[in-house]
Amino acid sequence: MKRILSQFLLLLSCNVFAQVGIGTTAPVSTLDVNGSFSADVSTTSGNLTLDDTHHTIVLGGNHNITLPVANTCDGRIYVIKNPTTNTPTISSYNDLNGTATTTLQSQTTIWVQSDGTNWEQIGKNKIAYEKVVIWAEEAGNIGNNNMQWSYGNGDAGFIGIPLPESWEAYAVSFHADNTSNASNTLIVAVVDISGNGAFTEFFRFTASGANDNMSYTEILATPVAIPSGTTLGFRSITESGNINSARVAVWLRRIP
Repeated sequence: MKRILSQFLLLLSCNVFAQVGIGTTAPVSTLDVNGSFSADVSTTSGNLTLDDTHHTIVLGGNHNITLPVANTCDGRIYVIKNPTTNTPTISSYNDLNGTATTTLQSQTTIWVQSDGTNWEQIGKNKIAYEKVVIWAEEAGNIGNNNMQWSYGNGDAGFIGIPLPESWEAYAVSFHADNTSNASNTLIVAVVDISGNGAFTEFFRFTASGANDNMSYTEILATPVAIPSGTTLGFRSITESGNINSARVAVWLRRIP
């Protein structure tokens, strides 16, 4: 009996720090898998609280994510993909710069892992955007509530630029050679033109600048989704002063 017990204890001690191989007879790590690995993939239909049944999560809309308390799942990893243009909230995690963060950026994928105290971001995909600029100009005086902008070919307004793909607007700019004084401003709307004078407004911005050199650029705090099938154009809403010889532009981006 003593011999059997001794052999059992010897076998147990040999396996305390054993390396386990799956698909290999010569593992080189604690767990060495030579082959494919499967994990659960879940698509959200609403706000979701993660637990030990989740691994990879794909957001199906503007849905918030709640992570488990980090000290209850030391070492656990989640992969969270946000293919939408929304920026939903998530339980606090430390980003790659070590800063506590509670938002998921649009069209990104992050990896987070619990260190037993906090959730730490351990990876993020790099996005290479395709970018274009759409611009229009007006040599004459700018009028209120007017779609007089032409698109580089001398034609009158109302035509716009057709966009067969989805984009998001992330910046705008404006320049006017001639203004009456430095306090001149112009409110401009970026619109979807659906007919002669018919439009749907996406967003507005207010351009301002120096006398006879009104230069204005704005990076939008939140990019604005521009759906496929849009005919993108501009509408002058309210002019303050006397502005002419102007050009307006909107900068678009998308993931190819």
